[in-house]
Formats: sequence, structure tokens, C-alpha cells
Amino acid sequence: MLDAKFVKEEILKSYKDSKKGLSIDEFHRFYQEEQDQDISKDRRKFILNKRVSGRKQVKKTGFVPFQDFYTMLFSRENDILEGNKSDNMAYSLNYYWINSSHNTYLMGHQITGNSSVEAYIRTLLQGCRCVELDCIDGPNDDPIVWHQNTLCTKIRLFDVIRAINRFAFATTDYPVILSIENHLCIEQQIIMTEMMKKVFKTKLVSYDLYPQNPNLPSPEDLKKKILVKNKKNPARNR
Repeated sequence: MLDAKFVKEEILKSYKDSKKGLSIDEFHRFYQEEQDQDISKDRRKFILNKRVSGRKQVKKTGFVPFQDFYTMLFSRENDILEGNKSDNMAYSLNYYWINSSHNTYLMGHQITGNSSVEAYIRTLLQGCRCVELDCIDGPNDDPIVWHQNTLCTKIRLFDVIRAINRFAFATTDYPVILSIENHLCIEQQIIMTEMMKKVFKTKLVSYDLYPQNPNLPSPEDLKKKILVKNKKNPARNR
């Protein structure tokens, strides 16, 4: 993910007060010079109305806060593709390329970077449909997400699950896959399972939807559903 510090210090270094945000004119200039797009006034207004949280304040001050600008960079409104193509989503799930994320929890460096629930939120808001969770035994039977054996920071698995539940279908109803790198002991695996059941409820696919069908369900069948991809160890199965 593009680091906020890099955006401030490199991409926007020629913009006045860019660490705080951009004026409306600078916002337009960013599109012209950095994105090579000469957007119309109506298009600019649409983007600001869609992605800026304090729209009334922007209208009053003529200033777009940096956090709102940063969120806009990763939004659908700034996608390189048009995104209006209609595809047939009724085939088996394995027929499709899936927008996936590796080490989703990391905000920066793979060895010393910060882990954050915010990284999952932003990734899902970008339309990603497969996110990774490296699950490690935590203190007091509280599993954590962590890039194991590194200096990266740790976050609670429960906080990640709650964020995924809230933002999984913010941009599309098509299914979300949780790719679990499972380093949990049996006891904490059970805790993880109960967490997911409690938070995701009926969104969680916990049984074979079509036991008589040898094919995987389609994205259309799995709308508003969350799937877990986790290596199953028969010797530990309960």
C-alpha cells in the first residue's frame, strides 16, 4: 500500500501545506499534473462529494484535508479502469481472477512496519476480495495478527474481524475470502472460530452450500458471504 508519509513528502512536496491537505485549485492541479487528467468541474465536485467526510467544511474553507485526499487516492473514483463493464458472475468461483492482498495488515515495511486494522478497511474499500490474516497465538487467549519473527507491530484478531464485518461489502456484494496463515494452537484456533461465528453470523459460509454439485458456488451465489481459506490439518480437526 502507498504509504501516507511518501504521499506527503514525495508526491505532494510541491504543494503548499500538503501535509495538512490541498486547496480546491491544488486538488484540480493534482489531477492535471500527477494523473494527467483534465477533469471537469462537475467530475471534481462528484469526487469531493463522494469521498470527503466534511463536505460542508470544504465548501466553506475551500480546503481538502489530507486524510480525505489520501482516502480518495485508493477509492474507486481514482481507479485506472472504468469499472463499468458488466461480466457474467454465474460461473464457478475458480473461473475468475480474484483481487487479492498479501500481508494485508501491514501499512509499510515488511520487517519493521506498522500493522493496522485501517489497512484492512482501506483494502476492502478499494474492492479487494481476498485479504490475508497471519494468525498467531496471543496473550490471555486473545489471538493476534502479526508478521511473525519480525519487528512489525501486532494487532488483535478480534479487531480485524470486526472491521472486515463492517466494510466487507462497502463497495460490492461479491464474496470476501479470508486467507488464513494459521499459526494458532488448537485452543486459540477454537477461539478464532467462535469469534468469526459471533461477528459474521449468517455471512460466514460454514457448510457446503450445494453438496450435490461438484463445482464451487459462483460469485453470484456467494453475494454478501465471507469464506475462510485455511489449510486443514486432519490430525487436529475437531
